[in-house]
Amino acid sequence: MGLGPAAQLVAVGVDGGEEAMPAARAAALLARERGWDLMLVHSLQDAPGVRAGAAAGRPSRPQESGEAVLDRVLAALPPDPTTRVHRVVSGASAVDALRAVSGYVSLLVLGQGDDGGGDQLVTGRVGSAVAAAARCPVLVVRRGTAPVDLGGRPVLVALDEETSPEASLRCAFDEAVHRGATVVVLHPPLDGDGGDDGDGDEDAGRRFADALAVVRRERPAVRVRTEEVDGEPDGRRTDGPLLASLVVVGRPHPGLHVASWSREVAGRVLAASACPLLVAPSDDPPAEVSGGGRRGARERRR
Repeated sequence: MGLGPAAQLVAVGVDGGEEAMPAARAAALLARERGWDLMLVHSLQDAPGVRAGAAAGRPSRPQESGEAVLDRVLAALPPDPTTRVHRVVSGASAVDALRAVSGYVSLLVLGQGDDGGGDQLVTGRVGSAVAAAARCPVLVVRRGTAPVDLGGRPVLVALDEETSPEASLRCAFDEAVHRGATVVVLHPPLDGDGGDDGDGDEDAGRRFADALAVVRRERPAVRVRTEEVDGEPDGRRTDGPLLASLVVVGRPHPGLHVASWSREVAGRVLAASACPLLVAPSDDPPAEVSGGGRRGARERRR
């Protein structure tokens, strides 16, 4: 298609169902606002947003049907003659098709039902399999999600000890530049009182601080503040309401338990804000980890 690596292009997985339309509309709006191309990706095997394997044993739909799906999606989007549209109808599974696309676009958008939260992104859906290996940020837009621009609300990024802080921060700062928003960095308590291994908290604090310093030097115009948040699922200790225009989390290592601190917090923020979730690609090498939570991280470092 003549597209180079990390082209200024936003791709969206569509299946023609209602669940995919909020994602398609969000992708089209982002493409128009940023002057990017828009790519619609449709799999003939299974549809983005349904459980992986749901289409097993079902005959593949004909190519004409895939083109008709893209026609219907485009017809439902607001007319925009300024945005160049690319169409992809793939014979591969939705997971394989979207993972391949993630290698040469700037942003991949996926839809999800309105029953999903921070943890449910990484359970068994096509979105979880795509986000686990995507080479670009993955934006998850749930049905019922508010518009992309939420009246100047900040971009929130939840950092924990399990994922790369620098990758998540870069994604959050990049989105803040596009949106003209403040970045709020949420992190667990780092005072050494979270368990019997205070050194783990100090190490995490240094990693967060070092990563934040690097990204702030790269994007000095972005306003940023940090906020300590109680890591318990029902905790409410913050300096202000957890409302956001976007929530950014890092991609967990393979085998990491889904109920990590960042996803607990992300689920709470998403429930309060009705905003999209962005999963940052990992810049860490694969690691053999299992279990979850801050205590698990400390035990693995011993």
